[in-house]
Amino acid sequence: MINQAAVGDKLVAALRAEACRIEDDCMTSHAAHNEEARLATHLHLYLGISATVLAAAAGVSSLSSLSLVAGIVSFGVAALSGLMTFLDPKSRSSEHYQAGIAYATLRTDTRWFRTVECEKNPRPSDLESRLSALATRWKDLDKGTPVVSGRALALAAVRIEAGVYSYDGDCIKGRHVVELGAAVISGPVAKPQVPEAEPVASPDPARV
Repeated sequence: MINQAAVGDKLVAALRAEACRIEDDCMTSHAAHNEEARLATHLHLYLGISATVLAAAAGVSSLSSLSLVAGIVSFGVAALSGLMTFLDPKSRSSEHYQAGIAYATLRTDTRWFRTVECEKNPRPSDLESRLSALATRWKDLDKGTPVVSGRALALAAVRIEAGVYSYDGDCIKGRHVVELGAAVISGPVAKPQVPEAEPVASPDPARV
């Protein structure tokens, strides 16, 4: 006879494990988008300040006899202004910042599901429906948010390992491994259980 209570407990444990996976991914994505937003902000400041300084230098040079210098500096100003328009780091920073907030919100909702809803609601069918809605939000975020760079992922991994994004009650099972350039994040790989070899019986001297 099937023990329904045991089956229900096993299903709830599986739902919690899947919720942990969503939490883990959301933490990584939250950190990576934050780092991408920070990098874009730094780029915006660098290009903006450089263009302002060169524009002032071009204005001063135009008042003197250094027409060649003024032309070179003016070209630098035009190039930096073009880069600002093409790269649009300010908008990129805002997009990644909003994406990070969305992943952080989903991570909080998923943690609430795992730690509270799974305790309050003993019906696995209701929990399964709730987790399915969280998984749909997760997939939609992955489709609708901008791509992060390998550098941002590497910086995010450093901050995650330092505990910047960790909270009490997290169910992170292992540290992320980030391959810079390939931008691959993976969790710990379980080692296969190798059965011990049975000892070989020595031959019976009487039968030799």
